[in-house]
Amino acid sequence: VKDDRDRVVRKYEGNTTTTYQYDEKGKKPKSVEVTECFENETKITSYDGKGKPTSEVVQIRDGEKTTTQKITYKDGKKDKGSIQEDTKGKDTKVTEVSFSGAGGKSTKVTKVKEMTFDKDTGKLKTETAYKDGKVAQKTEHLKDGSEKMTHYDLKSGKKLSGSKFDSRGKGYTEHYDKQGNVEARTEVVEPGSITKETKFNKDGSKV
Repeated sequence: VKDDRDRVVRKYEGNTTTTYQYDEKGKKPKSVEVTECFENETKITSYDGKGKPTSEVVQIRDGEKTTTQKITYKDGKKDKGSIQEDTKGKDTKVTEVSFSGAGGKSTKVTKVKEMTFDKDTGKLKTETAYKDGKVAQKTEHLKDGSEKMTHYDLKSGKKLSGSKFDSRGKGYTEHYDKQGNVEARTEVVEPGSITKETKFNKDGSKV
C-alpha cells in the first residue's frame, strides 16, 4: 500500500506489517517500522535508513495485567529502557533501566529507577533511585501533599538521612548513625524563619 503524499509504503505479510518512510526522492527509506501482532503480544521495532534499530516496544497481555517494555538504541545498541506494569485495580509500576556492554548476551542491564503511580489519580506515589544498581534514594509522595525522602549509603545499604516536608516547606530532616538511630534532627517550625536543632544520644535520649 502506497501513500505518495507522505512517501510511505506498507507491506503486509501474515502477522507482520512493515512500514517504509522514504526520502524526498522516494528512492531510499529514511526509516522502517516493523509491527508484529500475536494473540497476547504486540511488538514494534523501528530502524533508521541504514537498518540499525532505534527503538523497540513490546506489549504483553496476560489476563488483567499488561506489561509494556520500551527500549531505545544508540548506534544500533541498547541504551535505555523501561518496563511498565498495568494491572486492573492496582497501582502502575514503572522500572527504568540502562544497558551497557558490547551487546547481545554480554549486555549488562542496570536498574536506574522504580516508580509507582496511583491507580485512581495517576499521580506519582513512590520513587526509588538507584546508583550502580544499589538503592540511593527513596521518595514517597503522600496524599496530604507532603514528601518523605530517605538517602542510603551505597556500601552498607543503611539509611544516611531522611526528611519529611509538607507543601509549605514545614517539616524535618534527620541524620542517622551506623546503627540506623537518629543522631540529629533539624525541624522547620515556620518556613523561612524558625528552625529547631536537636541532637540525640545512642540510647535515643536527647543530648
